[in-house]
Amino acid sequence: MLEDFCGPQTWGPRKSGTHIRTEVRVARWRSPGHLATMLGVMKGRFTGSCLCGAVSFAFDSEPRLTVACHCSQCRKATGSAFGVWTLVDQDSFRWTAGAEQIAERASSEHGQRLFCKCCGATLGNLTSRRPRFIHLAAGTLDNAPALRIAFHAYVASKADWYDIADGIPQHDEEPTQRG
Repeated sequence: MLEDFCGPQTWGPRKSGTHIRTEVRVARWRSPGHLATMLGVMKGRFTGSCLCGAVSFAFDSEPRLTVACHCSQCRKATGSAFGVWTLVDQDSFRWTAGAEQIAERASSEHGQRLFCKCCGATLGNLTSRRPRFIHLAAGTLDNAPALRIAFHAYVASKADWYDIADGIPQHDEEPTQRG
C-alpha cells in the first residue's frame, strides 16, 4: 500500500551502509516490549508526520528542549537558515505508520538523520551524545505543545545571509551539557 502511495523508488543506487531500515535500529534502541507500540499500536498526546503523510509518529511526554541549530548539516538537511529540533524522550516516542519508509544517513561521527524515502522530508535525528532522546524536526509536529527555542547552536557557522535578532542565547558550537 505504501509503495502505491510513494510511487517507484527514485533515489538511485545506494552505497552500502548509508541507509538502514529504522525498524532494525529501533529494536536496538528500545526494549522488545516497545516494538509493537512503536509500529503503530497506540496514538499519542502529540503527533506528527512527513510532508506526504507516509510516515507518522506520536509521543506522550512534553518535549525536553527546543533548539535552533545553525550548523551546515542542519542547513543542508532543512534547506533553510537553520534547523529547529525538539528533543523528545525515546521512551515516550513511537512511529505510528510508515516505519519501513524511513531512511537514515550518518551526518557526523555521532549523528544519524532520519527522513522519509517517499517525499524526502527531514523527520529528525539521533545522536550518541543524547541517546535518550530523538531530536524531532519541529515543523513535522501536527499538534505541538507551545514550543519555544531555548538557544541557538553552532552560530559560528551560521549562514552569512541570516541575522539572529531574537535575543535568545547563542552558542558558537554545541553547549557542553549533555542529557
